[in-house]
Amino acid sequence: MRKFSRRQTLASMLAAGAGIAAPATRAASPADSAARVSFLLVNDIYRIDENKDRHGGMARFAAVVKAEREKALAEGRRLVCVHAGDTLSPSLLSSFDQGAHMIDLFNDVGLDVFVPGNHEFDFGKDIYFERMGEARFPILAANLRDAAGLSLPRHQDQILIEADGLKLALIGARRSRHRHRACRQGDGRRLDEYACRRSHPVRP
Repeated sequence: MRKFSRRQTLASMLAAGAGIAAPATRAASPADSAARVSFLLVNDIYRIDENKDRHGGMARFAAVVKAEREKALAEGRRLVCVHAGDTLSPSLLSSFDQGAHMIDLFNDVGLDVFVPGNHEFDFGKDIYFERMGEARFPILAANLRDAAGLSLPRHQDQILIEADGLKLALIGARRSRHRHRACRQGDGRRLDEYACRRSHPVRP
């Protein structure tokens, strides 16, 4: 069976949501039902500076987002900026502030969607919720639930956006491959109150 990366998994879910959310009443003709929308999908941005190959970095990311938004606006397209996770660590600076600076930077750039990755749990449950509480962007995690099976605070299963009058559903989920690691990061204990799979807490 083919294994999908986090980026491919999220992209598939975005495509599926876009396909099911369009109302049937807009299907009069291909031209009438078409929506001009594009996705800018990133993940594993956890350092401010560029790497040794002079790639990456928040300055370059912010410049790309600004340029793509301006281009989309000029062409009459809706641009959706999606972060597929792994941003709180690992970096030298995150060892001092547990990733708070990255949330500040992404708040300034502006994200349409954020889906947590395994490194969001590197500092434990309390820090994870503290960072997510500082975020000014939607956090999607349809397969993260508390022990009672309810959504986590400030987390959503999906959001709806509009493009040319069509409603698109964006659905986010953590990859289950990392659920045990995520539940044991930080203080080394299981996240007692929180399940990493819908309705089924991870056991020791």
